[in-house]
Amino acid sequence: MSTFQLRLKTTGSGFYQDGGLTDMLSVGGDLPQFAVTRTQTGVEVWQQVMVAVSLAASANLDIDLADPANTLLDRVNRPLNLSKLYYLALAVTSPAGTKSLRVGPQNVTNGAQLWFSGVGAGAYEVVDQWVQRPSFSGWTVTAGGARVLRINNPSAVTVAGTLYLAGKQ
Repeated sequence: MSTFQLRLKTTGSGFYQDGGLTDMLSVGGDLPQFAVTRTQTGVEVWQQVMVAVSLAASANLDIDLADPANTLLDRVNRPLNLSKLYYLALAVTSPAGTKSLRVGPQNVTNGAQLWFSGVGAGAYEVVDQWVQRPSFSGWTVTAGGARVLRINNPSAVTVAGTLYLAGKQ
């Protein structure tokens, strides 16, 4: 059993974790401080993924959170294959009044409900600067079922950002 703490920097841009798996990650966009301590038992596999996103106007990015053949790899090159998502952060690079992203199920096939009250077209959160969503108990992700996270660009311009996910297999 080991304990690790996940924290986000309060100044500058970046994520880091004390002990356990990682040291420093960099990200575009400043995020507020967040810290959570987790106790990891012997067989648990924790995964962290940070990915730069760039979406053209009206484009979607669908991320499969539970796919053993996922092309989205964690920090030690394992396919992203979660059973629980504990933390999500999304930061828009160079925020401006004309840029935003929507994150949530948004009626996508096999949409993961996460913290939303449903999975329909209106199930999303608008991000015009940054958002972080921690969950102490985690949100269930179901392989072969409710597992897809959609990011949509409703803006008239291309929007870039950084997505960070932490969870366990």
